[in-house]
Amino acid sequence: MSKGVKNLALWLIIGLVVIMLIQGMKNVDEKPKKILYSNFLQLVDDGRVTQVTIREKDLAGKYVDEAGKENTFTTYIPIEDPS
Repeated sequence: MSKGVKNLALWLIIGLVVIMLIQGMKNVDEKPKKILYSNFLQLVDDGRVTQVTIREKDLAGKYVDEAGKENTFTTYIPIEDPS
């Protein structure tokens, strides 16, 4: 392998590592936003919920806000939902 190809490969690896570190640090600071169950239902009706995990009466997931940014949320089902 030539010296130029080795150099390019090294810089690509360094670049990928830096990008991964930045992405990892960005996601650490984000805490899920606590929302009301009625707000969750509205997000579902609007088609903005992208992921949901249900554990008994606790819900957690992701939604897209008006600006197009993905956010995380938590909420709970306050009563038995007939729907």
